[in-house]
Amino acid sequence: MRSLLYHFPSLYELALKIIHRENIKKRYEYIASKIKKNEIILDLGCGTGILGRFIGKCKYIGFELNGKFVKYAKKKGFNVIRKNIFDFSSYPKKIDTIVLCDVLHHIYPRHKFLLKKIRKFAKKIIICEPYDNEKETLMKKLMRTIEIIIDFDGYNSIIKKIHKRWYSKRGLISFFKNSIKDRRNLSIKEIGKDLIAIYKL
Repeated sequence: MRSLLYHFPSLYELALKIIHRENIKKRYEYIASKIKKNEIILDLGCGTGILGRFIGKCKYIGFELNGKFVKYAKKKGFNVIRKNIFDFSSYPKKIDTIVLCDVLHHIYPRHKFLLKKIRKFAKKIIICEPYDNEKETLMKKLMRTIEIIIDFDGYNSIIKKIHKRWYSKRGLISFFKNSIKDRRNLSIKEIGKDLIAIYKL
C-alpha cells in the first residue's frame, strides 16, 4: 500500500521540510545555480515540481508518475506531465540538463540502467541522492525499514528496498565516479546527508 505521503502532495512537501530542514532549500538552490538561463530542463521523477520554484528563466519540464503530484504541480503553474521516466521515446528531442532528485534509490536496481540510457539525451546530468550510514545496528536497521515504508511510492518494489541497503557515502561516491569515463567531468557536493553529482557530457 502506498504511503500517505504519496496521496497528499502538501503532506509530502511538509515531510521533506521536516526530514531535510534547512538543507532542502540549500540543495535546490545549489542545483538551480548550476542551471544556466534559458536552458531546457527535464526533471525526472519531479514529485511536486519543487525544483521549478528555484530555477529562473528556463524551460522546465517535469516527468512524474504520481497523478496527484502532477495535478498539484500544474496548479502551481509548473509544466509537469504524467510520464514514466523509463519511457525514453517521450523525452523531448532537445534537452540541456536532466535532473534526478531523490529518484535513484526509488528505482533500485534499475538506477544504473536509467543513468546509462539518459546520457545521450542531455549535455549535463545533475543527480541528488541521500546516503545510508556506513555501519548499521539493529536499531538503525529498524529505523531504516520504517523510513522505507513511510517513503513507499507505490510504484517500485518495497521488498527489494528493505532487504538491500542503499549506498553508504563512500559507496555512493564510488557509484558516481564509476558512472563516467572521464572523472574530470564530474563534480560532487555534499549538503546534509545528500550528495549532488554533476556530470558534464
